[in-house]
Amino acid sequence: MEADKYKKSNDAELVRFFQSGKDKAAFEELYNRYKNMIYSYVRKFLYRTPEDIAREIVHEVFIKVYLELYTLRTPEVFKYWLYKIARTLCLKHIRGQKSIDVSMDSSEFMAPFLNLSDNRSDIEQNYINNEVRTLVFQELDKLDDKLKDIVMLKFFDGLTCEEISRVTLIPPRTIRFKLNRAFEKISRKLKKEGYI
Repeated sequence: MEADKYKKSNDAELVRFFQSGKDKAAFEELYNRYKNMIYSYVRKFLYRTPEDIAREIVHEVFIKVYLELYTLRTPEVFKYWLYKIARTLCLKHIRGQKSIDVSMDSSEFMAPFLNLSDNRSDIEQNYINNEVRTLVFQELDKLDDKLKDIVMLKFFDGLTCEEISRVTLIPPRTIRFKLNRAFEKISRKLKKEGYI
């Protein structure tokens, strides 16, 4: 009966249950609701990071959430607050590495750059698609951390510009501008290499 109470509750209600100090099981429900999403986010953000390190970062995210959830004044923004913690810990991890690695498997992001010709065989098209992916990865690696983060939140996690704004504290209009800038930069490189 208690478990149903948590499953039917929205995030804000769960946060309030937890903050009241009476319902610690509410945190378990939040954890179960978001653990896979945060793991996926960390794995995409830190593409070449070993799985065990990604799991450690996710574990660290939820420890931080557990310790600081009492301080969240607006429970309605829990999801964005959670993303912000995950983003901060990923960036902290990245700063200890030479380069930032990103997975570019998002079909929405890659679609404009792939299947560029109708007159090629499947084998030739697959080869070109792999070449284009590699080129896109390289160009993405050249973007600054904030811009790369915005691209990931948009195309890999499917957040709107308004939602990205809540996570990054960058105005939505600026986010739109930065996304266009990143897209244009990658497109210019592909044009220069003769892919588009």
